[in-house]
Amino acid sequence: ERLARFLTPAADTSVLVIKDEKTVWQSAPFNWLCEPVGCGSFSVESDRATLAVKLTDILQRKLQHLFSSGSMCEYRRWMASMASLFRGATSRAQSRLKACARSTLRRCTAIQQQS
Repeated sequence: ERLARFLTPAADTSVLVIKDEKTVWQSAPFNWLCEPVGCGSFSVESDRATLAVKLTDILQRKLQHLFSSGSMCEYRRWMASMASLFRGATSRAQSRLKACARSTLRRCTAIQQQS
């Protein structure tokens, strides 16, 4: 959930994490880099792959938004952090992520050429 929030185009990505009724903290902006989703504990193991697919879709939209808005430094930062984002994910999810990155780059380049 934290990673999905940080992947939105919204300017404010602050997140409050509620651990239990007595424990609440504000998540550091890049805390998810140290705790990738794929390395988390899942009670249903197949959820790991399902979540990776959903996050790949969200990341693709983020990359398209950054590219089309001309935020190339941020675009490159997200492209460079993909391996960290999906550490611990299934190899199928990682393959899908690489395909997503290639597809996003082709699509964004085509948009740029049309402009």
